[in-house]
Amino acid sequence: MNRFVLTGLMALHLLLLLSQVPFWVGVIGLVILIASVFTDRFPVRIFFGARSFKKDTLVDILSGLIAVLIFATFKQIFSIESSAALVFVLLPLEMLKLHHRRSQWAFTFLWVLALALILLEYQGFFTTALLILDVVFIFFWMTVFEDNRASFSWSGLRSAFAFVLMSLPIWLVIFLFFPRFSLELWGPGGGQAELGFSEKIEPGRLEQLIANNEVALRVRFLGALPDGKFQYFRGSVLEAGEGLNWSAELRRREGEAEPVARRGFAQEVWSREINGRAMIALDHPTSVESADAPYDAYDSDVFRLRTAPRGPQRFRIWSSVEPVPSLMTKNERQRLTAISPALRERLESFVSSHPELVRMSQASSLAAKVEALRGFFKEQKFRYSLNPPVLATGGVLEFLQTTKVGFCEHFAASTVTLLRQQGVPARVAVGFLGGRPDPFSDDVVVMTREAHAWAEAYDESTQTWRRLDPTLWIEPLRFEFGADLLWLPENLREQLWAGASHLPWWPQFQERLNLAWDATIGRSERWVLTYQADWIRENAEKIGVASYAEPLAFAFMLVLVGLLASILPRSRSLFRRRDPWQKLWSRFGRRIGARFETSQGERTQWEQSRARLSEASRARGDDFVREYLQARYGRDDSRLDRFTRQRLERHLRNVPSRSTRVRRLKMGRRSSSQKLEP
Repeated sequence: MNRFVLTGLMALHLLLLLSQVPFWVGVIGLVILIASVFTDRFPVRIFFGARSFKKDTLVDILSGLIAVLIFATFKQIFSIESSAALVFVLLPLEMLKLHHRRSQWAFTFLWVLALALILLEYQGFFTTALLILDVVFIFFWMTVFEDNRASFSWSGLRSAFAFVLMSLPIWLVIFLFFPRFSLELWGPGGGQAELGFSEKIEPGRLEQLIANNEVALRVRFLGALPDGKFQYFRGSVLEAGEGLNWSAELRRREGEAEPVARRGFAQEVWSREINGRAMIALDHPTSVESADAPYDAYDSDVFRLRTAPRGPQRFRIWSSVEPVPSLMTKNERQRLTAISPALRERLESFVSSHPELVRMSQASSLAAKVEALRGFFKEQKFRYSLNPPVLATGGVLEFLQTTKVGFCEHFAASTVTLLRQQGVPARVAVGFLGGRPDPFSDDVVVMTREAHAWAEAYDESTQTWRRLDPTLWIEPLRFEFGADLLWLPENLREQLWAGASHLPWWPQFQERLNLAWDATIGRSERWVLTYQADWIRENAEKIGVASYAEPLAFAFMLVLVGLLASILPRSRSLFRRRDPWQKLWSRFGRRIGARFETSQGERTQWEQSRARLSEASRARGDDFVREYLQARYGRDDSRLDRFTRQRLERHLRNVPSRSTRVRRLKMGRRSSSQKLEP
C-alpha cells in the first residue's frame, strides 16, 4: 500500500488517541510516525564493532523499552490508558518493518486495537464513520497481504467497500436487538473527566474548562419552568479539604432512602461526557426518576454515575424549589467543620485584624455571619478576574491578604474555609450558573463557559443547606449578564450595563453555529448513543400493543433485512472491477454508435460495424483498432499502463463521434440540415 496513504490514516488514529496518553508518549509516537514515511529512502543500520543491528532489530529493542516505560508509568497492565499509550507507540513502530508478513499481521492487530480504544473513548457519529472506514481498509489490507501486493489500488478498495455494504443487515439487527455493551468490565471508572469536571477543585481548574466553549448539557423541563434569568445547575459537592483545594468525600446512602415527594421541577438532562460522573441538574435535587447508566445516591442529595462516561448520558431528575431539610449528626458536623490546627491558628490571627470578620465571629445566626462576610469582601475590594495571579504558596491566606484577585473557585473555597473556622458546616459546590433557551429546540442549553463554583452552608434554624455565592457579591455582572462578560476585557465590562451591543459579534456567531449543529446532528447522535432495547417496548406501550412488542419488532426486522438482502447483492455491479481494456473498447463502441456482442472478438465486432460509417470514420477507426489490438495482444505484458492508455485515448478522440446523431435518431428529431439516406 502507498506509505503516504497509510501514514495519513495512522495519523488520524493517533490524533484521536492523543487525549488518552501522556505528553511524552504523544511526542515519541508522532516522531516515529513522521520517520516511518522516509524509512524506505533512508535505511537504518547501526554498527557496533564487527556486528551491525538492522532496522528490524532496532525496532524490536525500542518496542521492548517503550513497553517497560509505559507499564512503569501507569503501574498497571490491564487498563484503557496503558493500552492506548502502548498502541500509540507500537503502531508507528510496526510501520518501519511492514515488508515482513509477521509484521504486517501485527500491524493489522494494532490497528484494530487502536480502533477499539477510540470507540471506548467516545462512541459518536464521527467515530462510527471511522469504524466503517477502518473495516473497509482492514479488509483491503488483508487482501493486499494475501496477494503479496504492495501498491494501493482504488479497485480493491471499492471491492472491500462492497463487502462491508452487504453486511449492513447484520449491523442493523445487532444494533436494534442487542443492548449496548457496558464498560464495567474494567471496574469502576475514575472521577475525573479529561476536559471537564472532576472530584476535586483547585485554582485554575474551572478556568481551563470555560476556555472550551461547547454545549455541556441540555435540559428539557417536563412541567413548570423555574423563574429567573439564569439558574444554578449543581454537579459535584466537595466536602474534604481546606484552603483553596477541595475534593469529594461523599458517603453512599445506607439502606433505603426515605421517599421524597416528587414536587418542583421535573427535567430530562442530556449530559456530555466532559461532565465526568456528576449528574448535573437544577439546584436542590431530590430524586432520580430514570437513568441510562447505573448511579449512586449520597447523603448530601448528590447523585453520581458509577463509572466515568464515554459518551452523552440521559437521565430524568427532580429538583425542589426550596432546600430539602436534612438532619446532621455529630460526626457529620465534625467532618464538615474540620480544618487543620495550623490553618485554624493562622486564620484566628487573620480574623482578629479585620473588624468585619470579628463581627462575623460574634454573630449568632447564619444570616448575620454571611452579611458580615459579604462586607469583608466588599471592604477589602476583592476583584473578579478570569486570569488571576499565580499564588506563590497556593494558600488561602495569600489570596485573602495579598492578591485579592480570583475566579469563582477562589471565592467559593475561601468562603467555605472562613465559615468552617467559625464553626459553621460548609462545603464547595461545583456546577453551572447560566442556561438559556435554545433557539433551535425546546431545550435549555448550558455551555461549558458557564461553569461556576459556589459555597453551601448549613442553617441550624431550618436544618437545610443554603446556597452562598460570594462571586455575586464581588461581580454582580456575572449574574446579570451570565458568562457573556467573559468575552470582554475587564476594563470594558462596565459597558455591559449600557446594553448587550458591546459584546463582540464573532463569539456570539460561533456559539450560534455550535448550537445549530448540536440541535441537529447532535440530537441524532445522542439518540443513537443512548439507545436501549427497552425503547421498543416503551413505544409499543404508547400505541397500545405492548404485549406484541417483541413479535412485531421481529417481524419488522425480518421484512427490513429481507429487503436489504435482496437489494444489496444486486448493487454489486456498482463496485465490480471492470477490465480497463474492456472499458476502453466499450467507449470506442459508444463513440461510433455500435453495440458490440460480447460473444465476438474485437476484430469481428469492428468489421461488422465499420460498413455503416463514413470514410473518415473508417480510417480513424482502423487506426484505433490497430493500435488497440497491437497494445493488448502484441506484447508479453498485457497490463494497460498510463502511457499506453494516454496514446490510445488520443486515437479514440480522433474518431468522429456518432453518439449525438444516433441519440437524435432514436428520439425522432431528424434535423433538416442532416437528412440520412433511406
